[in-house]
Amino acid sequence: MPLTLGLRPVGALGWRPALLSREVATAVSAQVAIVLARSMAIEASARMEAAREGERLRTALIDSLTHELRTPLTSIRAAATTLLEAKGLDEATRVDLAKIVDEEAARLDLLIGESVEMAEIDAHVVKVQLAPQHPRALLEQAVEETRKALAKHRVNIEVEGEDEPAWFDPHLLGRVLRHLLENAASYTPAGSRISLSSHRDGNRLEFCVTDNGRGSMRWICR
Repeated sequence: MPLTLGLRPVGALGWRPALLSREVATAVSAQVAIVLARSMAIEASARMEAAREGERLRTALIDSLTHELRTPLTSIRAAATTLLEAKGLDEATRVDLAKIVDEEAARLDLLIGESVEMAEIDAHVVKVQLAPQHPRALLEQAVEETRKALAKHRVNIEVEGEDEPAWFDPHLLGRVLRHLLENAASYTPAGSRISLSSHRDGNRLEFCVTDNGRGSMRWICR
């Protein structure tokens, strides 16, 4: 028996035994059609939500990359200008400035590679590389990679429950977390606390970055 919702067919239904009144068959078919239509609507809504989450992550990644590109350039220019213009620098200071240029140039090279990845994402040729990872390892790595920005802050890491592996891309999520940590360090007073945490909500894993400065903010990566 065809299943229709209004004038739109949504499937077909077959059953046993064969003896079934026309009225009952029509009523059952109508109810099944409603259930099917509702299920398809929920599935379409889930796909739209996934697309919105993907776009939100993509935007956050691009913003993060733009922010990170400016940081090493500023450090390189400041160190190079000091080396060129300052007089009477001792050898130790010159070595320190040269190290800054070298380290920040290496970081800039890494970011350029990441910008290529962003272009590939725009071209829809890059996929999220999921792998089983420990949440605490991701948070600790993000803190380590932003240790300079966080030097004047108190950092706290908290993993709710067992630190069991979860499937996510540590490279992409780590970039977002670094961006959020640098923002928190820039816009909160020295000595204030910045917290990173992971929380499991059913089959969803949330990573949070919070601070307790003026205008405290809470950022969540799902």
